[in-house]
Amino acid sequence: MKFVILFAVVAAALGQGTVDRGFERNVVAEATFVCPGSPSRIRARCSLNVKFAQSCAVVEKEITDRIQGVNGWRCPKSNPGTYRLTSSNGTYPLAALRTTGDGRYTDLFTFTFQSEGQGCLVGGCSESQVFSVIDYSTNYCNMFNLYCGREESCKVVGTSLTFVESYASCRQNNRRQCTR
Repeated sequence: MKFVILFAVVAAALGQGTVDRGFERNVVAEATFVCPGSPSRIRARCSLNVKFAQSCAVVEKEITDRIQGVNGWRCPKSNPGTYRLTSSNGTYPLAALRTTGDGRYTDLFTFTFQSEGQGCLVGGCSESQVFSVIDYSTNYCNMFNLYCGREESCKVVGTSLTFVESYASCRQNNRRQCTR
């Protein structure tokens, strides 16, 4: 019995299965996303697609500005982590990392940007770099906190982005965890 439960938890962490979000699955086209990789074979991760009403230039600027702490922006978690851009501006995918407030853990994540009509389709992927199965939505929040808007009660650097998400492989995606 314990093996079956452990297998189910590990399978969920590795992205075996999907989360049915109803209408969102049909609304958001699939973006190309590139996961950064991890030395840990078993790890928590989140890969998602986000359709923004704004152009890719506006979306990328807001995300990059938050990573760089423009206008005093900082991670909204109660134990704030530190973001750092790891790819040079203008390269794709945009790559960055977030280190937890206590400095013990670092997650790597990437964003790809693809123009779609007047808007932008973004593929995102965040992966833990150590053995982890349940991350309490940390990998989701690593990315969500960089693009959420005023409608989600998030601090904005320049533009309040509007979006719809769908999850390629992101079983833990509780927004309430993003400010705890």
